Amino acid sequence: MDFHVEVLSEVGVISGKVEGDLTLVVAREYLRQVNRAIRDSGVERIVSDLRSSSVKINKVELESLSKELVQLGTKKVCRRAIVLSGDVNVYKQWENFNLREGFHHLKLFVDKDQAMEWLVEH
Repeated sequence: MDFHVEVLSEVGVISGKVEGDLTLVVAREYLRQVNRAIRDSGVERIVSDLRSSSVKINKVELESLSKELVQLGTKKVCRRAIVLSGDVNVYKQWENFNLREGFHHLKLFVDKDQAMEWLVEH
């Protein structure tokens, strides 16, 4: 799988990056790894860098993925910044599905520095 997840303890952020095709299988495993990092570290601020990925997930899969976050036990108080490039429509759908499931602390960015600033300041 073309992703990695690490805890940046000096700033209190979990940093993840996905490269290549972002399929439903990759997204599920990525979210599991992030959840593991949250449980193990206690850190509740996450930045996901998706600028080097290409989304291969349809709308129905996106919606089911947001429901799976609830089943995984993802904390709804976690602050999540998603850094992206290109067409934001898919990510806006993901944001909307997350909001519907009660994840209100998710924000989309095109600049990683701004995403990190938002996470660290709040």
